[in-house]
Amino acid sequence: MGLDGVELVMAVEEEFQIAISDSEASDCTTVRKLVELVHSRLRQSSKDPCPSQHSFYLARQKLIDLLHVQRNEIKPDTNLEEIIPRENRKSLWKEVTTAMGEGEFFRGRLDRPKWMTYSSFPVFLLLPCAFLKFRYDFPFTLALISSLPVYVVLEWATRWLFSVEFPDGMSKVKDLIKLVKSLDSRTWSEEEVFAKIRTITAEQLGVDELMVTLDAKFVDDLGLC
Repeated sequence: MGLDGVELVMAVEEEFQIAISDSEASDCTTVRKLVELVHSRLRQSSKDPCPSQHSFYLARQKLIDLLHVQRNEIKPDTNLEEIIPRENRKSLWKEVTTAMGEGEFFRGRLDRPKWMTYSSFPVFLLLPCAFLKFRYDFPFTLALISSLPVYVVLEWATRWLFSVEFPDGMSKVKDLIKLVKSLDSRTWSEEEVFAKIRTITAEQLGVDELMVTLDAKFVDDLGLC
């Protein structure tokens, strides 16, 4: 897809707040196919839920703004590991999740690696306890109580230093969609979608709106490069 095609798709995405993949855009050879695709992503009745594609579009826009990544790098199945680097991940994660929730901070914080979480109790508490008991002959109860400050300090320190793993159920971009507050309550008819796309197409390609019919081909009839 050439530059004109990319700009047209982006303009349609922005107008309807939906996401269109490159493969889907390539399949839209006529105005009718684009209208049908867009209409399928929108609410067609007040009883319909807001489509997840709308929420994905909003999530993608927020990720682009915050992380300065390219549009084509963000797909529903993109791993968060790929776009949120470990460096400064704590602050970035807070910014991302807060932005998704429109200011409401998501409580699913980053965590330590699983092996560290599972081994913290025996390593940070039981080992110091055993050391005090067998090295200095502390009674077990006293050794255990004396080891508690060590456990607390090491727990806090490792959580502060090594919490870089995403919480359970939050590994891909599509997992962020559930945090997005979608305010899109409008319903669309296919005629309304066509009217908007006709105007956008005419503006983007510099053609008369009368040329933008449902059966017009973007390349052959409208000069899309």
